Amino acid sequence: ALQGNEPALANCELVLKESGRQLAEFHQVAAGDLGFGEAPRDNRSFLSAFQDWLGRFRWQLRIMGVNRQRLENLIGHFPEAMLNRLGTQVVPVDAQPKNILVGSNGRPHFIDLAYSIGNPALGAALFLASIDRLRVRRPGARASRFSRMRNAFRSGYLKHVPEGVRSDLPLFYPWALLYTMHRHTPANPIKGRIAGFLYAKSLAEYVGATPCLLHVTIPATESVPVGQDTSCVD
Repeated sequence: ALQGNEPALANCELVLKESGRQLAEFHQVAAGDLGFGEAPRDNRSFLSAFQDWLGRFRWQLRIMGVNRQRLENLIGHFPEAMLNRLGTQVVPVDAQPKNILVGSNGRPHFIDLAYSIGNPALGAALFLASIDRLRVRRPGARASRFSRMRNAFRSGYLKHVPEGVRSDLPLFYPWALLYTMHRHTPANPIKGRIAGFLYAKSLAEYVGATPCLLHVTIPATESVPVGQDTSCVD
């Protein structure tokens, strides 16, 4: 699919759309109903790491054209109700494309999952960031192919989750990209730094393609225009 095979990419989009729908079903389950003992985190608790990573990776972000000021403005403009929201749902851990098997009927099945309590938007954002991780393996692949894959997942996910989850995603997707940079750089200093530039590129594309980053309303649409990485509308 990433090598330009259009039928393969179209099939990949179908699988990712259905994966988004399935993940949304997981995220509808309240952790308290299953006896999870973890204390829930509020969205505000993620901001300190976000700010730390913006400083730590400032050179990669600058070189790849990330509008850091816009991201810092984003941090300062989320409404209090959104920042105080607690993550109380069941969130599958390590839900990503490499943990999906596709059956003979074409339906995807998640495998090798653990479960935690959290914000569904964080789980969705980490899935989206795992698509960006494919960029490390295929650095020469066109950006539009990754956009189509992310859009396919979102088109299956967003219409099945409440507005609160949609409004939290513009915080957690940039957070997930920076988190992935944070994890990869110490693990392999050379390859990790190279990978960091690719994640920074994804972040730059997201910021540049999201004109309403500070007015966070994400539509629960059936589909997203192919080739566009639009995550919200004014």
